[in-house]
Amino acid sequence: MPTIRDRFDTLRKAMNWAWSDIDRITGRKNAATNITKRVPAWAHLAIEAHETYEPRLQLHVIDAINQRLGDEWLLKQEPSGAIAYQSNGDFNDEINLTFAPGAFILSGKGPRLEGLMEQLESLYPYSVPETSGRFRFSLIEQQDRKVSVLKMAEESKVIF
Repeated sequence: MPTIRDRFDTLRKAMNWAWSDIDRITGRKNAATNITKRVPAWAHLAIEAHETYEPRLQLHVIDAINQRLGDEWLLKQEPSGAIAYQSNGDFNDEINLTFAPGAFILSGKGPRLEGLMEQLESLYPYSVPETSGRFRFSLIEQQDRKVSVLKMAEESKVIF
């Protein structure tokens, strides 16, 4: 069973937080050194919220893919936890779905993967093609995107 520190590190990775982000969010200084003593109470709450919400996000992803692929695709869960989608008509056409903290990865072969990826980009605009047959989607906004959105909001206050 993972320790509270392992669970906190998973949360931090999923949220793409640097220690400076945690300092900014909590108003504390040197969260990285403070966290080595013990995980603070606010982190326990955040961990519980994250661990409750992440499976729901994963179910949403599975449902979105099921809807976009249609009934002609079979879904099976691999022993590794990955989900494999296979076409009824062509068994060489396969799409694999794996989850990582704060992200999911689609990989496979066949023409349907690219079409599926394009459809999912509208729901999850933070995709990164890792290789020709592998795409990584973030379930949250990336830090650099957050900064630009905050800058735009600040600029709009000045303009208006």
